[in-house]
Amino acid sequence: MTAGRSQRQIGIYEEDQQKKNDLPHRFSSCSSLDKCVHPANLKVWFKNNAVSLTTDLSDIEEWQGGDIVIFKNHIGVVSDRRNKDGVPYVIHHNSPHQVSYEEDILEKRDDLVAHYRISE
Repeated sequence: MTAGRSQRQIGIYEEDQQKKNDLPHRFSSCSSLDKCVHPANLKVWFKNNAVSLTTDLSDIEEWQGGDIVIFKNHIGVVSDRRNKDGVPYVIHHNSPHQVSYEEDILEKRDDLVAHYRISE
């Protein structure tokens, strides 16, 4: 889900299907949505359909709940919850052994590549 909307609702899956040849990760057979939606392809979609924002964590006012963060091989949604320094948590699924899906990871990861906001 992205800010209360599924990937299908905002057109990511359909765009992947229509523009397979333009995307970094191509799939010959898309038997499921998870196989077709890859973080690199999502980055292309967000670049074309969302507002690109800073990746500078010191500019904490630019980070809002519902924003999308893309890491090298991972994606998450910015939470409205923040740590003691004001840096937001990220809602994500990185491992089947995760205890919590809302985690304070932005300052701990070194592979943040993009930050987007979907505006209407």
